[in-house]
Amino acid sequence: MNIQTEYYSMEETDILYLSVSQIKDYGLINKNQNFLTDEVRELKSYFEVSRDMVLITRSGTVGVALSTNHPSFDFSEFTYVPSGFVITAKVRSGYSANVISNYINLFDVQEYLTAMAAGACQKNISQPNINNLPIPECLITGEANIEQYFDKYEHESLEVMATIAKEESILVKLKSDISGEIKTQIIKFYS
Repeated sequence: MNIQTEYYSMEETDILYLSVSQIKDYGLINKNQNFLTDEVRELKSYFEVSRDMVLITRSGTVGVALSTNHPSFDFSEFTYVPSGFVITAKVRSGYSANVISNYINLFDVQEYLTAMAAGACQKNISQPNINNLPIPECLITGEANIEQYFDKYEHESLEVMATIAKEESILVKLKSDISGEIKTQIIKFYS
């Protein structure tokens, strides 16, 4: 969905508008999070993501995929609305959204999608690029038994993200402290 700014909320709400910059192969990040008002649900084109879907970035860094089953999604707390630059695909019963998204994030597949992307300045991929993406049958049937590798990546990337979040909170405090000191000096100067 491409949502007009009149539906954006200045306050935090339970409706998160997902941009391509928030979708990473290691999970959903909350940087530059836009929130939407409840009125957005009344739009004819309203669409929200659900479990067992694959989200794929269509523009910018193309082809980054994330399963909505990833632990970074909290459907009990939030509703997620994808921006128009996010391709969404509901995964058929019996197949794994996790395996498909992780397959899309493999280096070779990323190179393929980048090669298929159009645009000189801002690369873009289309729904047909994704629909025509060759996926080895042994992956989607589970016969290749590689889910363990994807699970390892997910587990270890969550640990790394926790460390990054902790360090970023230190940066935020540092910026706040320095901003306060500078503000104090400016007030002193003009007092």
